Amino acid sequence: MCDHGFDPNNDDYDHRAALMIASIKGNADVVKLLLQYNADPNITDMYGSSALLEATKNGHDDIVNLLFEHEASLCMPDRININAADYNKRTASHIAAAEGNVAAIRILAERGADLSAADRWGNTVRDEAARCNSHRLIEFLDGKRELQT
Repeated sequence: MCDHGFDPNNDDYDHRAALMIASIKGNADVVKLLLQYNADPNITDMYGSSALLEATKNGHDDIVNLLFEHEASLCMPDRININAADYNKRTASHIAAAEGNVAAIRILAERGADLSAADRWGNTVRDEAARCNSHRLIEFLDGKRELQT
């Protein structure tokens, strides 16, 4: 379609472009192709979501990496407190780690999340990664810790 003039940045009724839909669905081949046709990785839909945010929420690490290579951003307002916690002192990082979501932890870390913060029971992000037995996340966290020291 792009070879015949289709603009990859056209959107639907929710202002979602094809790149965002492919990112939601986890279709890395379509994401690669759309990026080759200069799809804008930073278009947001009517809800303020972006392709990178959707790929992260859905745990599509391969797509997150592709989007990072094309300078994608979350397109979220900077005023959000990345270390905000709930009544149990659990942050977005704790929740992402409990789900074993490496992509989310990577983005949270890059935005300045405190990965050493303890919740009300003393559990850190790494403790959550160990509890859910996410070896990939533990490897990432250990590598991240080495980079910080």
